[in-house]
Amino acid sequence: MLHDIIAGLVGLAISYALSITNLLNGAVTYFTETEKQMVSVERASQYINDVPAEKQTSTLNVHCNVLVSATATKNNTARISWNQ
Repeated sequence: MLHDIIAGLVGLAISYALSITNLLNGAVTYFTETEKQMVSVERASQYINDVPAEKQTSTLNVHCNVLVSATATKNNTARISWNQ
């Protein structure tokens, strides 16, 4: 029975085995690339949503005796006033 194996069939079996290995390698590569892109989207979402709030009101006293006051409003604009 061992003598009945045709060399062409052995070569074909090895060729198919190598192509299946390359196919599995490609599938793992595509999976890891997709996972990497999803993690980057999650990380960007965390950077956007988990930013700590800044202080809402600040006062700055300038050396030329001018008092500058900045107050943040509800729509995230600043109201700046100064007195001499």
